Amino acid sequence: MYTLTPIMNDPSKDERVNELANRTGRLHIVDPEISFKELKSLIKDMNVVYTDSWIDMEFFHAETYRKTKEERIKIMSPYQLNDELLDETNAIVMHDMPMHCGYEISREIIEKNIDVIMQQSENRRHAQNGVLVSLLNCDI
Repeated sequence: MYTLTPIMNDPSKDERVNELANRTGRLHIVDPEISFKELKSLIKDMNVVYTDSWIDMEFFHAETYRKTKEERIKIMSPYQLNDELLDETNAIVMHDMPMHCGYEISREIIEKNIDVIMQQSENRRHAQNGVLVSLLNCDI
């Protein structure tokens, strides 16, 4: 497993999970300055490529977040999942939705992987319901 991102939101960082993943020898943190050619080479042999939104939905249209949004888009654009980046791989593409088409993932890649993306979305719903039931300590 590789982590290929120049930016990680602080709330998304889980040092304990990273530490456990590091112990397996399967987590490889990649330098954010990786070249497109190197990135493409890493992705070529992957079975699954997973992306997430670069900008949280609640901030996407917020004027107060405009500068941060522009900076993130500039930094993250080389990491967009698109035909050029993925043309040498047969990897399944996953996205946890909601998504910003044309930012973290292109329309073409969404359409090629829509069945997996929709299944992942449904699975997420069931997992979230399970967490809610557990937190509410209910029987269903």
